[in-house]
Amino acid sequence: MPDIKYDKELIMKKLIEYATDNGFEDLSARKLATYIGCSVMPIYTAYGDMGQLIEAARERIVDLIISYMDKEHIEGNPMLNAAIAVVCFARDYEYLYREVFINSADKKSIQRIIDKMHGYIVSTGNTMQNELNAEEMEVFLYKVWITIQGLASMVCSGLLRHASNEFIADALLEMGTNLLRGTLFDKGTLSSYKYYGPMVHPTQWDIMGEKP
Repeated sequence: MPDIKYDKELIMKKLIEYATDNGFEDLSARKLATYIGCSVMPIYTAYGDMGQLIEAARERIVDLIISYMDKEHIEGNPMLNAAIAVVCFARDYEYLYREVFINSADKKSIQRIIDKMHGYIVSTGNTMQNELNAEEMEVFLYKVWITIQGLASMVCSGLLRHASNEFIADALLEMGTNLLRGTLFDKGTLSSYKYYGPMVHPTQWDIMGEKP
């Protein structure tokens, strides 16, 4: 039987597996080594210390979220699909999401998600490109992020732990549309865009009363 090569990739893979089920709280090199089935030496050789390993793990988790955004969670709206994906990731991988965006959030990780969403707007020819200038788009996407993070935090807290993709989609579509309406209203251009006018997307859900 060939010797197992405890390299960076294997250690990272096992860390993500461990953290998916157990989280990062009280994680130590010894606990991880026991889970992997090796001594602590390969961990320190590959990453120097646990601080560097966990920082690398956070970057890997953001990679996983971005890959989740490329999967189809609903049909027909890539921008909405990408936003839904982040909340779905929080639902499906609570401990991983917590580590990156609740326990130790940083601007770099948030910016990577926002840049990915903006990429969908550009690549799909979304009409928002024509309605918002670069500065307005940046502000709008940060507001969208706050909305996404709010829902994802509710998922992680257990309030929406079992929310369906459809429920998440309805919530994000309504709130995102309202954010865009507000931006266009402030610009004085809302009347020019009938799609975003009043009651096009009426309220059809109750986040505190709905049973996802």
